[in-house]
Amino acid sequence: MSKFFAWLLVGMLCIGLAGFSITSFGGGATPVAKVGDTEVTANEYALALQAELRGFSQQMGVNVTLPMAVEAGVDRQVQAQLINRATLDNETAKVGLSVGDEHVARLLAETPGFIGLDGSFDREAYRFTLQQSGLTESQFEESVRADAARSLYEQATLGGITAPESLVDNALAYVAGRRDFTWAIVDEALLDEELPEATEEDLVAYHAANEDAFTLPARKRITYAWVTPTDLIDEVDVAEEELRALYNDRAEQYQVPERRLVERLVFSSEEAAASAKSMIDAGETTFQSLVEGRGLTMGDVDLGDQSKADLGEAGDAIYAMEEPGIIGPLPTDLGPALFRMNAILSAQTTTYEEALPELREELVGDVARRRIEDSLEEIDDKLASGVSLEQLAEETSLTLGTIEWSEDVTDGIAGYGAFREAAAELQEGDFEQAILLEDGGVFAMRFEAEVPPRLQDLSEVRADVREAIRNERLQEALTAKAEELQAAIQAGADPVTLGLTVTIETDQTRTAYIEGTPADFMETVFAMEIGEGRNIPTENGVIFVRLDASNGPDLENPEVVALRSALEASLGQSITQDALAALSDTLRASEGLTINEAVVNAVHANFTQ
Repeated sequence: MSKFFAWLLVGMLCIGLAGFSITSFGGGATPVAKVGDTEVTANEYALALQAELRGFSQQMGVNVTLPMAVEAGVDRQVQAQLINRATLDNETAKVGLSVGDEHVARLLAETPGFIGLDGSFDREAYRFTLQQSGLTESQFEESVRADAARSLYEQATLGGITAPESLVDNALAYVAGRRDFTWAIVDEALLDEELPEATEEDLVAYHAANEDAFTLPARKRITYAWVTPTDLIDEVDVAEEELRALYNDRAEQYQVPERRLVERLVFSSEEAAASAKSMIDAGETTFQSLVEGRGLTMGDVDLGDQSKADLGEAGDAIYAMEEPGIIGPLPTDLGPALFRMNAILSAQTTTYEEALPELREELVGDVARRRIEDSLEEIDDKLASGVSLEQLAEETSLTLGTIEWSEDVTDGIAGYGAFREAAAELQEGDFEQAILLEDGGVFAMRFEAEVPPRLQDLSEVRADVREAIRNERLQEALTAKAEELQAAIQAGADPVTLGLTVTIETDQTRTAYIEGTPADFMETVFAMEIGEGRNIPTENGVIFVRLDASNGPDLENPEVVALRSALEASLGQSITQDALAALSDTLRASEGLTINEAVVNAVHANFTQ
């Protein structure tokens, strides 16, 4: 009986392994998928899935597990890629297309990862790379042969596909088309009369009609006790010796020597520098022209404020100058140079007495932070022993407070990120504990109650209601004024005579940024007809815009020419990919596709083990 059960167990194990059959993902295992006579082996799928997981992890910045990838559909993407490749490989084999050993050898020799330091094929690097990838040389070389043949097939069937000229032109017109337009801001200054003040009846009616705008969200009522280093300043004494020592340590900050604001232009020789200086002196050129003539900007030659020591051998001559000017040639580590001295910065000395408040505040703050840090354990011990926050405030330097907190509350202690984070997680019954604040302070909190949403009484939000009414009336008045002005302009009136400050824009592309306009302003302009005028509401008023001209791309601009070439290549590639996908679908439909989900699951199981 025992032998019977033993053989039964072995038999069940064999049946299971027969279905699994891919412990090493070898080439002779049951395939994951099959198109015609061409298989996608479990080993190919495992390696491709592993590579995709690695790339996905690098992209996300975290270790992406297989379950995470499956949820994102990565496994199906990998399967689709391998099946498409198998489809084309199957057709390539059917038409008898292949490449010889010499072509494969040449491809291997040209692979960067297999080239040694001497520039020739490195067999050891080749062997090591394949070993790390879990491939044999024969497996890899057959895959290279298949890739080369597949590439020939794709070129033969799809190589002549290009993007239609009309498609490229339309894409270029969309991206690089230009518009000329006139626009102006219609603001309150253009209104014919002042806005009426809201009456009490107006306030009551608006408040009642817009309850959502004046309803406080659900909040947590929290009792807290806290202290910050600033609260302890008056309790901390600092020795005179420490203050003096800190002042001396900051000597460079409090005793700044005389400095010069200078720019430097280096030349290849003493003669070239002297010739440039002569031209400047003669008024034939300027220092800025010399800089720009080199293809540089003034920022490239600006040294900022420099001490005499900073300027090296040129320091004495530049510091001897009594007013801004150009001097040189002077020696530098980079060669002879002309210097333009732009300003003399006088020496600045801050006495100990002048710096004392700043010094004391810093040292006292450090002492206070250390004192608070040292008290953390004591505070936690008190809370653990049952001391309430009220008692804690009486026995220590902590101050008691209460707040009705929600995510939009940022006043007082709620201005600290540590408090907001703790408040968001706080629940009834949570244990009170000491938590550090960003500035070295500490607090402890207690949940009191959930406060339901509440409509604020008009007396609490009267000013906000009044402002909301005014903003609404202003927007209505500005819109009406803008429509009036638009009608006048469309009838032939000059916008300037109507009191508008007009801005004329020319050759603006769809991606242009026009300061003072909303983010979708250019999209609106490009949707307009020539001569059309529109009023666009903004936070500060209304913008009137009229489209004056619609121009195509500037085909004489080298950047536009390069853009057209890029669009042509990109669109051609996209069309080719679509055609390739359609071809693969047709071939696959005629040859038949089978997917072995059991083997797919077995590969996945190996990943999760």
